[in-house]
Amino acid sequence: MKVCIHRGSQQIGGSCVEVEAQGKRLLLDLGLPLDAEANTPDQLPLISGLINDDASLLGILISHPHLDHFGLLKHIRSDLPVGMGAAARRILKAAAPFLPTDLPLPAAGWEYQSEKTFEIGPFRVTPYLVDHSAYDAYGLLIEADGQRLFYSGDFRGHGRKSKLFERFVNNPPPTIDALLMEGSSLGRLALDQHFPCEQTIEKQLHQALLACEGLAMVHTSMQNIDRLVSIFRASKKSGRKLVLDLYSANVLAATNNPNLPQSHWQDIAFFVPGQQRYQILKNAWFDQLKLHSKNRMFDEELLNNPSKYTLLFRPMHISTLKNATHLDKALYVYSQWKGYWDAGSYDYIKDWLEASGIKKVDIHTSGHASPVDLKRFVEAVNPKKLVPIHSFHPEQYPQLFKRVETYADGQWWDVCTDKNRTIINQPKERNNTMSDSLPTSINSKYQRSLNTAFLNDLKEGVLQPLLERVKQDDTLMLALRGNYINIYYRGGALFKIEQQANAYNISFDASYEKSEAELPDYLKEIPRNSDGKEEAYRLLRFVAPLKEVMDRYFSIQQKPEREFQQLVVRENNSSSISNETEYFIIDIEAAGLTEEGKSSAARFDMLGVRWLSKERQKAALVPVLIEMKYGTGALSGSAGITKHKKDADSLLTNTPLWNKVIEDLEVQINQLDELGLLTYNRSTRVEKLSINREAKPELVFMLANYNPRSTALQNILGELAETHNPEAYNLLFATSSFMGYGLHSANMRNLTEFTQLAKAALK
Repeated sequence: MKVCIHRGSQQIGGSCVEVEAQGKRLLLDLGLPLDAEANTPDQLPLISGLINDDASLLGILISHPHLDHFGLLKHIRSDLPVGMGAAARRILKAAAPFLPTDLPLPAAGWEYQSEKTFEIGPFRVTPYLVDHSAYDAYGLLIEADGQRLFYSGDFRGHGRKSKLFERFVNNPPPTIDALLMEGSSLGRLALDQHFPCEQTIEKQLHQALLACEGLAMVHTSMQNIDRLVSIFRASKKSGRKLVLDLYSANVLAATNNPNLPQSHWQDIAFFVPGQQRYQILKNAWFDQLKLHSKNRMFDEELLNNPSKYTLLFRPMHISTLKNATHLDKALYVYSQWKGYWDAGSYDYIKDWLEASGIKKVDIHTSGHASPVDLKRFVEAVNPKKLVPIHSFHPEQYPQLFKRVETYADGQWWDVCTDKNRTIINQPKERNNTMSDSLPTSINSKYQRSLNTAFLNDLKEGVLQPLLERVKQDDTLMLALRGNYINIYYRGGALFKIEQQANAYNISFDASYEKSEAELPDYLKEIPRNSDGKEEAYRLLRFVAPLKEVMDRYFSIQQKPEREFQQLVVRENNSSSISNETEYFIIDIEAAGLTEEGKSSAARFDMLGVRWLSKERQKAALVPVLIEMKYGTGALSGSAGITKHKKDADSLLTNTPLWNKVIEDLEVQINQLDELGLLTYNRSTRVEKLSINREAKPELVFMLANYNPRSTALQNILGELAETHNPEAYNLLFATSSFMGYGLHSANMRNLTEFTQLAKAALK
């Protein structure tokens, strides 16, 4: 799959990306440049099929309904299919008659449903609903030729739909070869700054409206639904009614969302300014007028009782307000991009405000992600390469992100160009598919167990040499990941081995060569496309030098918690003393612990089981969540003890979800056992390891290298005591077994015991 950014590699707005596979093409967005003096046909990029007939161009996928992403649709042939969100289509249709410019209406085509995949020729497309100032905005996953491209579109993490952002970063689409990501905020904010959230905007609006003694006017985009909600909520709290006109009322109705403000709501007033009355008469929009007239008011009411209302201001309102008195008590709130004001687009409003003595304030936040949230997004997706788009400052990407590759407008490039990737072919006579013998009834949001084909290739097939090396090298650890496995070294992924239809993709994380130690040249060319086990044996020759690269990286970028985590796994699963310990670790870095269609920020360092030594004649294991905190500083904050306790509350009290997680854990532990990665004395009575669904689960905290003289733990333990329900699960703290990391039931302390232990250490 090849890609060309026609416009957007070094600018904001006018985005247009062409994707090609197997001789077929798709366009992602066709936007009007922000600096275009007019929307004219000469703005179209030179792409075959936009105007002329060309069957290789299959259609255009629009990420969201902002002109800088769809504005040039007005110049293309009418039979070219266009994809976008269904609500976005309705909003554009509702808005078009009220705008002074000829707003393009998209041709018929695909209508997105979030995370529902559809096919267009050789392409598989999966839209992801995102938080943005445009309603019904999407990021797009494009798959073809076994490669995966994710186009972010425009997004943020601080709007009213911020849960969409959190859901995405906690459950991103896996294995992205290339990420095309916007960076609108770069150059506008420091790299560690945040934009204010929409809830903060609501508070600022509320304060401004309370202080206003006359008519409050808020000038914003009528298609910024998040902002309309903020204005409505602030207005209601201030004892005012929000005044809609026919344009804003139609746009809100077009969302088909009954939870958004509508013209018939009690705290809404409906006012038709003079220019719209003319439009209604001219175009016979009487049915539209009737639809919204329940709360209609007229000029006299607005002008005589201005302090009762918040007007969604449009320039056409000036002709009505010229007849008002006491405008010096009115307030004008500018709540949109500052660039329009600075460019002189609203100079006539500025003159009117000054002439009328009306105070102006600015209350706004961006529709784009802050640098901090951009970084979270990239870390979650973890693409093999990141390509800048929709930014004036692509040169800042390498300061924030790893594996950045830049391309000029008009330059074609390959989605997948990873030199550190090799392919191990599976035997051609075997018909392995990703659906072969997958465990049934498993929640798709958490599935780490392997299919039968993958398991067999590890046991006796092309991957067997890699499994044997892990078992012989106690510095390595193998973790199951569903359609791939990770081989860890010092808590970092040495190899990722991903199952494809007829091959395994092997990759080494190139970020490790970003340290002062560079990856030696002789390791950058790993042979590809060989048959049989020889390819795996050849790969093993690179384990030692790759370890050296990671050693140098970790000497600079220290990750002690991850190293200790892997040490806990080794000591309890496969060391010389693991038969004596009473806990086994099944999974590390466990994420996706959520029901299908729901989001969750829950993740745990380890998932395991407790299997008491005196119960080894039975196969009933107790499920355990384990969270490790390294040092005193890790105890609090957004990933501290209290947060993980809340996550455990949410997960363990959701019985259907927890049972589904246990199902996959049970499959995993038996697969680890089958692969020979667990060491314990086997009883002839135990044919299969099973997890006891009736047993009370455990949440275990391991505080590695905590300073016992610190008082940081006391308040946290007090909060836990107030909120913990011991009937739901056992809350435990692991203490060392004479300086070791073997986990034993006798060394677990409940909350009361551990609190006393922590207090005693302070004396």
